[in-house]
Amino acid sequence: MSQYSSDSVVILNKKETGIPTRDGRELNVMVQGNHERTMVFLHGWGENHNFFTHQVNEFSGEYRIVSLDQRGHGLSYKLKPPEHLSLQILVEDVCDVMRYLHVKGMVVMGHSLGSAVAMKFAIEHPEITNGVITTGGLAVLEPEPWKTTEVMINAYDIHGDKEIRRALAEYDPEWDFNHVFTIRRENKAMIDRFLQVTKENDVYSYVEAGRALNNIGIINELDKIKCPVLLLAGDSDIWAPIAHTVKLSKGIRNSTLKIFSQVSHGPHIEQPKLANQLISNFLKTLDW
Repeated sequence: MSQYSSDSVVILNKKETGIPTRDGRELNVMVQGNHERTMVFLHGWGENHNFFTHQVNEFSGEYRIVSLDQRGHGLSYKLKPPEHLSLQILVEDVCDVMRYLHVKGMVVMGHSLGSAVAMKFAIEHPEITNGVITTGGLAVLEPEPWKTTEVMINAYDIHGDKEIRRALAEYDPEWDFNHVFTIRRENKAMIDRFLQVTKENDVYSYVEAGRALNNIGIINELDKIKCPVLLLAGDSDIWAPIAHTVKLSKGIRNSTLKIFSQVSHGPHIEQPKLANQLISNFLKTLDW
């Protein structure tokens, strides 16, 4: 098995360290190493802390790794009606984890929903954020690709769990990965595990995470990010089209945009070798 084999991507839920939040909830957090410099990983909607396997394997020898199951995801606290989830709550959760672990300097990498949390965290906590890396980055939802999400959430409000369970069961990996990636035989095991994680999502928490996504709206705050930012984007991403990522790049003063060919919403998974090289080069430029 090669270093970047898709079969090496763990993905399935795994119990890690339980870390308390300010409101008495518990988050499932992978913590590896005792290096002073810390890399924090924030996954996307419906995912878990394992979705950065390639990056954890690459950088754990030099950095302390902190990878969260964000609230409502993986084996972290599941929301109970009528609790709601918001971008601000997710940012506060990251802050609580950093305080618990006594993190003094960090680079935060976020995918999709996690990218919005990462950027908002950098805005609110510049004193410990040395850099931000986004993959499939989002600062506001573009109307066309995200209409299906709004329809699904509205269907839940009217019909309850049934519609969401059906949507999760019918999930198509090509919504997130480029067709070329999904049809390769060597990626089949990873795709099958990805589908399993999707089906195992807690329905209410999944819906609330979708609502949080629908209201991220930080596009006009991007100029408040003071640290360097690396934006990794796929040229066939339907959720964060290139035009959207260009908006991010223009809105963030100190940003570098890298566009991957024949890649969709997950450059860090679809082309991990190139992604890790770009991340490594970025980390070397930081003063921390």
